[in-house]
Parts: sequence; structure tokens; C-alpha cells
Amino acid sequence: MSTIERYRLDLASMLYKHVGTLMKEADPAPAITNPLLLTIGWAELRF
Repeated sequence: MSTIERYRLDLASMLYKHVGTLMKEADPAPAITNPLLLTIGWAELRF
């Protein structure tokens, strides 16, 4: 199984906080809208 972990910087603590996990088996391709619109093409990623 392949996953992408998403983190964001918490400005109060200056630490990265986990905000989500995207799994390769997701259909359709995962789309991230915050802070930038991004669609992940799993075939384009290198493992």
C-alpha cells in the first residue's frame, strides 16, 4: 500500500502537525485543495 502523509506547520508551536493521509487505492486520484489545488497522479510518483 502506498500513502502520502500531509502535514502543516503550526505557527504557535512551530511544529508540524499531521492533517491527513491519502492512500493509493483512492479512486479517483486524490485532490488537495488547501493551500494549493493539486491532483496526485500515482503513476507519476517514484517509489
